[in-house]
Amino acid sequence: MTTMNWKRSVIAILAVGALAAAAALAPAQGGGQGRGGFGGQRGFGGQFGGSDTSGLGLLNREDVQRDLNLTPDQKSKLQALQEKSREEIRAAMQDMMGGGGPPDRQEMQAMMEKYQAAQKKEVDKILTPEQSKRLFEIRVQLAGNRAITMPDVQKELGINDQQKAKIADLQAKQAEANQSLFQEMRDGGMDRDQLRERMQKNNEVLDAELGKVLTDGQRAKLKEMAGKPFKADPPVDR
Repeated sequence: MTTMNWKRSVIAILAVGALAAAAALAPAQGGGQGRGGFGGQRGFGGQFGGSDTSGLGLLNREDVQRDLNLTPDQKSKLQALQEKSREEIRAAMQDMMGGGGPPDRQEMQAMMEKYQAAQKKEVDKILTPEQSKRLFEIRVQLAGNRAITMPDVQKELGINDQQKAKIADLQAKQAEANQSLFQEMRDGGMDRDQLRERMQKNNEVLDAELGKVLTDGQRAKLKEMAGKPFKADPPVDR
């Protein structure tokens, strides 16, 4: 693979992850998987998407800020943290891509997990314990069954190694399908809005398949972990 090609590949992976994360913020609607499988050229959405364990991305949302009753000082500190985090991740990616060869995918994943863990510590310093707990509940609600891809949720639910393997396999299939969709968009087969819509459908398929991994007891506990209903603002037409 040439330097230009692998850099494009990295950019594609990150773009897919960003779109998948955006789609993951919408509550799963269930069903919609048709004859089975994710809707890529070969059938799933983003190992980098939908797993914002810090909750920093959600804190950009006005409806989340209202639910948590954030103070102006907290909002200012969170905005500064977001800007700092973006710069750190951008610098880390540039360093990783500057070695003359393609970065390892697992290394990229580990880097993102490291930064999210650091972000969570900083977020928890800004929020009160009650706000941090509520943010976790909102994150679980909006993710639906996809919440079980998050390490902290897996720990709370007591997800075993066999279940983790199934979850990882489903994530890998979804990532492959979403990257396929992204390539289709690059080839002119769809526009960005169509890509987001099809990735959202892939997230719904993932949500349904992940639900099958859980035991009845784990499903009940996941519902309990979501807390009281979150009143999300209606989507804005673009």
